[in-house]
Amino acid sequence: MKQELRETWTPGINVLTWFMLITAILSVSTRLGTKYWIFRKLTVDDALSIGALVTCIAQSIAISIATQGGLGQHRNTLSAASIEKMMKASRALTVPYCCFDQSQYAANILFIATMCCSKLALVIFIRNLTPTTLDRRFALGLGAFIVLWTITGIFTAAFQCRMPDTWNYLQAKCFDLIAWWNYLGITNILSEAGIIAQALLVIVRVQADIHKKAVLASVFLFRVVYLTLSVVVAIICQLAYARVAKGSTDSSWDAWAVVVSTQITQTLSIVTACSPQFKPFLDSLRSSGMSLGGTNYGSRQRTYAMTSYKASLGGRTGDTPSEAHELVTMPEGGVNRTIVSYSPDCDAESLSTGWLPGLFASATAETKTSITALLGPLRQAFSPLSIFSLLIMSSQQLKQMSTTGMQEIGCPLSKELDDANLARMGKRPVLKRNFGLMSMLGFSCTILITWEGIVVLFLQAYQNGGPAGAVYGFIFVWVGVASTFVVLSELASMAPTSGGQYHWCAMLAPRSKMKLFSYLTGWLTVIGWQATYATSCYLCGTLIQGLIVLTQSSYQPQNWHGTLLFWAIALFSVGINSVGGKLLPRFEGFILILHILGFFAILIPLTYMADHGSAEEVFTQFLNLGGFPSQGLSFFVGMVGCIFAFAGGDAAVHMSEEITNASTAVPTSIMLSVLINGSLGFGMLLSILFCLGDVEKALDSSTGYPFMSIFLQATGSVPGTAAMCSIVTTMGITTSVGMLASASRQFWSFARDRGVPGWQVWSQVHGSTAVPIYSVLLTTCVVCLLALINIGSSVAFNDLVAMSISGLYLSYMVVAGLLLYRRCTGGISNGRRSDTAVVNTVGAKLVWGPFHLPGIWGILVNSFALIYMTIAVFFSFWPPSWVVTVQTMNFSVVGTFGVILLSLIYYVFRAKSVYDGPIVEID
Repeated sequence: MKQELRETWTPGINVLTWFMLITAILSVSTRLGTKYWIFRKLTVDDALSIGALVTCIAQSIAISIATQGGLGQHRNTLSAASIEKMMKASRALTVPYCCFDQSQYAANILFIATMCCSKLALVIFIRNLTPTTLDRRFALGLGAFIVLWTITGIFTAAFQCRMPDTWNYLQAKCFDLIAWWNYLGITNILSEAGIIAQALLVIVRVQADIHKKAVLASVFLFRVVYLTLSVVVAIICQLAYARVAKGSTDSSWDAWAVVVSTQITQTLSIVTACSPQFKPFLDSLRSSGMSLGGTNYGSRQRTYAMTSYKASLGGRTGDTPSEAHELVTMPEGGVNRTIVSYSPDCDAESLSTGWLPGLFASATAETKTSITALLGPLRQAFSPLSIFSLLIMSSQQLKQMSTTGMQEIGCPLSKELDDANLARMGKRPVLKRNFGLMSMLGFSCTILITWEGIVVLFLQAYQNGGPAGAVYGFIFVWVGVASTFVVLSELASMAPTSGGQYHWCAMLAPRSKMKLFSYLTGWLTVIGWQATYATSCYLCGTLIQGLIVLTQSSYQPQNWHGTLLFWAIALFSVGINSVGGKLLPRFEGFILILHILGFFAILIPLTYMADHGSAEEVFTQFLNLGGFPSQGLSFFVGMVGCIFAFAGGDAAVHMSEEITNASTAVPTSIMLSVLINGSLGFGMLLSILFCLGDVEKALDSSTGYPFMSIFLQATGSVPGTAAMCSIVTTMGITTSVGMLASASRQFWSFARDRGVPGWQVWSQVHGSTAVPIYSVLLTTCVVCLLALINIGSSVAFNDLVAMSISGLYLSYMVVAGLLLYRRCTGGISNGRRSDTAVVNTVGAKLVWGPFHLPGIWGILVNSFALIYMTIAVFFSFWPPSWVVTVQTMNFSVVGTFGVILLSLIYYVFRAKSVYDGPIVEID
């Protein structure tokens, strides 16, 4: 029988320890990946970050061992057998809590080592922001203080008690541990204060107006100072809990608070050390691709914060991966050539000449001349963030950088190239390209949210197919989705437009059939995306109702409650989408972090605390609870839940006109999202199947969602279960934001080509935000009206899941079939595109894009994708049980073909005369 959480802290300590460890691993991995992406090498501070991670892993293992020796449990509940199992030597048999003692002893030493490495990594990073003597001396003194703190802390921790059992602090053979914790904590806080002072010293010395300095502080000080302050708070909590635990007669129980605060302090320290290195990563989330950090001033000084500068003798070094550069004549007076590359988040107004003379309070006339000579040609290129390192350069370095010849400015022209490529497809650029590769990857991943979808909808696969059917069905769907998205990625690389499927259909179909095929494909895409967005809002509303039932058993859910929650979620999505600018990319970047961390926040407690089933049950047991004539038929019907978990994979396609380097970034984000979400989804599916517990109880859950009952059986805690379920619910709510963005862009594009009634209104774009606000509002109104169906019957509304699959997959099938035809007939050229010729639109030459699977492999993948999509569409119309009633009938076939019929009626009476496929707006 599982112990209740109120009787032991052990499960909570273990769950928190491993979650904190995973957070640290992800932080260091992101830091190293970002750094290597930019420089193709790692430096000393990166090595220190790796060292911090290694000691953090060891410390977490020590804590885990301590929990097996009694940490988190009451002293009187520990058995002699559990103690003896973890003893290191026979002499320790007489010492109670030996493993608890020894593990805590090791954990404290490793904690100090982790803090040292993470602090030094951050100090070195900040030091490298500026080459000035003052900053380097300050960093040297601070580093020496941290090393001294580490040496004294480890030495006193190692010999805190009498020999030979130096770890046996529970037997009162040690010096004053409270005094030691006070010393360690206070000096720890002082070192953190020194890091804050070091960061402030760098920022304060930048001579700029208040606005620009606030911008610098917001992107730099927030991550360094505020995260460091959070470490200080955690240290204070650590000290307070240590004092309580020391005076306790039940140390193994009361020590839990010290351990928890220690783990939080340790992880926050690592995240803080890594956070400045997230700058290029975060820039890519909110601008137009990976920023290039890292400069090399001559051959001696190095920095890698806000700009990328490299002074070298001779010509271009080729270190920067910028696709396009712009040559600007510089004043004569030297022999060197300077190469500059930077974040492409350009702001022409941010470098007005009015503030250049005030860069340094003590700047000489000669220095000002050097600054003006260097920065004058850059006004149209750099933002204040981009020249941060330049502002703190010394006068001598500025004079060295004022060189003759040609200065190659790495302001990538990718936005201009993307607009030119769009113009070659006949479209006029009207949307702002605020997305980069990483932000679009976040957008794609958080729309698929496969692991969250598996958690919510795994019941369908379990009832029809059983555990084994769910596993093998997911694998089949994953492979099928991957092949489908390869086809879509090839088409997106050829023609990256917001229209997506209907545009591709128009360019691939025979000219005589193009008009009708394109029109129907456009409406199938409209059906699919409107239904997908409505389903997302509906599921979130009912998830909230399930959470209320979980925490308040007296609550009686009503359909109209779910409809009101539906509307609230839709309004939230409108609010994010209507603002425009960089809010949406930033929002999606944050949700990507929550998506990944949330996976582990659920996986760890579920797998650790639940009773596990056998592998035989998971991989060999098939079920046919729907009563179908054969197990095979039941398997395919149950596969629909897994298919919906991957719904919306073409979301990035419909944002193509808002992302830089679209012809490569869109396919890359699509394929990476399938890989990431498929891996997370499969891991979560296996975890749920192994941790089912009482299946009958889960299926009869009053919440309406079996996974909530599964979580409750695993944790034995309503608050813990509510927290886990809240992660799933939050991800669903945030997904609706991206759903609305994609659905509205697709509808806007179709209206731009006159494919829907009232296209004159829906095709308009707001002037200041560059958002198709009327399409956003119409999409929201449509799904809010659909939500009224739920008041009358939730059964009918549930068929929207099937409509989203049938609508989207039918549109995929049309373009995949036409692409296969073009492949086999050789209708697509491998030649390079002309700079001026119109390509990949109606009646124009077809040219493969950068993402292309050539030869027989392309034909095989395309063919398999068609087979998979045919199966998916066919079984999306099936009811969940063989005996059909009004409650179990799947009406999605009526809804799908009913909308198609209405669109054909409109086509006959109106659209036939105004819709001619994608309009060529630019000759």
